[in-house]
Amino acid sequence: MVQLLRWLGIIIATLWPYILIGILIFIIVIFVIACYDNSTECAADITQVTFDNFIDSIF
Repeated sequence: MVQLLRWLGIIIATLWPYILIGILIFIIVIFVIACYDNSTECAADITQVTFDNFIDSIF
């Protein structure tokens, strides 16, 4: 058990910048989707164009 926690600590200590960036990207994507739904009030044309390009690049 202690060994597992030690390895987990090492992994988190090594990868925390990538985890942080992943969370940041996740928040931005959620924000963009929320803006896309409320396009009249929140999202600028730039956001919609970026979102459309993002969707096109996925599919």
